[in-house]
Amino acid sequence: MSEPVSEQIMAVVKSRLLGYTTDTQRPTRIGTWRPKDGTIVVTQTTIERDDELSYAGNPPVQAWNMGVMVACVLKPSDRDTVAIDTYRNRLWAEVIKACCDVPRWHTWGEKAINSLVNSAEEHTDDNGAFAGVKVMMMITFRTDEGNPFNVRA
Repeated sequence: MSEPVSEQIMAVVKSRLLGYTTDTQRPTRIGTWRPKDGTIVVTQTTIERDDELSYAGNPPVQAWNMGVMVACVLKPSDRDTVAIDTYRNRLWAEVIKACCDVPRWHTWGEKAINSLVNSAEEHTDDNGAFAGVKVMMMITFRTDEGNPFNVRA
């Protein structure tokens, strides 16, 4: 069985980040891994209809906006004197480069029609065990109305 377009795109996102670091995760329902310095976690946030980019046809075409969060974990040594923001800035830049450093990066292998890197958000674990940065993206793709497995232009 083929995967829905949203899952196909997420696989491409992860594969591009694997080119940067082999410690790239997509979480399972029961997490069995422990975050360590440099771990990247890729998750999907929301998928919302985009009626403005949808259009009539046979079958009609439905556009979707999918949020993607790339969370980077930082756990430098307690003796490290480099500012945590320096590490955040470096990881933010590396994530963007890994995702965008291919021709027509925004189509994720011709599965999407557009993509935006929206923001970089600081995050720190509640108990201070690790810090990091979350890079937020919005990926717009189209499918047949009623068939989210079929890519449409």
